[in-house]
Amino acid sequence: MSETQTYEYAEVFLTGENNPIIVLQNLLQEGVISDYILYQDRDEVRIAGNVLFKVSVTLDAVLLEDTEKKLSLPISDPLKQIESLLASLPIVDWTAYGYIAFDIIRFYSSYSKAIQQPLLCFIVPEIEIHITREKIKIKSIKSLDKIKKLLSVNNQLTDLVSTPISINFTDKEREDYQHKVDVLIQAIQAGKLQKAILSHSVKIKGDLDVLKTYIAGTKVNNSARSYCLNIGDVRAVGFSPEILMQIDNQGFVITNPLAGTRRRGENSHRNI
Repeated sequence: MSETQTYEYAEVFLTGENNPIIVLQNLLQEGVISDYILYQDRDEVRIAGNVLFKVSVTLDAVLLEDTEKKLSLPISDPLKQIESLLASLPIVDWTAYGYIAFDIIRFYSSYSKAIQQPLLCFIVPEIEIHITREKIKIKSIKSLDKIKKLLSVNNQLTDLVSTPISINFTDKEREDYQHKVDVLIQAIQAGKLQKAILSHSVKIKGDLDVLKTYIAGTKVNNSARSYCLNIGDVRAVGFSPEILMQIDNQGFVITNPLAGTRRRGENSHRNI
């Protein structure tokens, strides 16, 4: 990586209300950003745009990339290696955004499956926008003027024309999945398992419009957190009603983790 060039964020605070999705739409339409991550919970939204640095883990290597160079390391302990690479970045006051696939566990246990895309990918963005109810914080290594201007443009959201998805499972696929469910239920009832999560992937042909899909999803999901991302050839949209932990003004703690929905003391199961 470059030994001489260092980066420093310029930042500004603004007041006023902004629709985060319109902000992201404006940034994309004007070509200010290409790769991006939007993360939203009930009280704040973060938008990270463009890749300044990217760290990732493939099946073969741990990678660090900037706008000019790529460093590739053989894998030993990928999470520790990523920690070390992030600590070495020539920039201060940074935040990394990205994803970790469950398949990263293959380097720490006897798990063999893996997605084709990187198992972990974090970016430190060129542009970061943090929107709360009280203020908007913009950080960028480039000029802030165009970003500030776009935040004041109240465009309408683009029209969405949904494309129906047709998924046809064969009788064998359906029977195989139902058999796996039955096996897990019996294992739970026999005390061999406390809980299990069974899923299967479905491949669908087409081109995913990330932002429009996210907009459609927000209309039908009452989610505690949601996100959409477009990093290279990895695109994803997600919504979660799960509440990890909330503390109200009286000090009461509320938690609603989906992973803990099995009734205590009973051999129960839930199909989702």
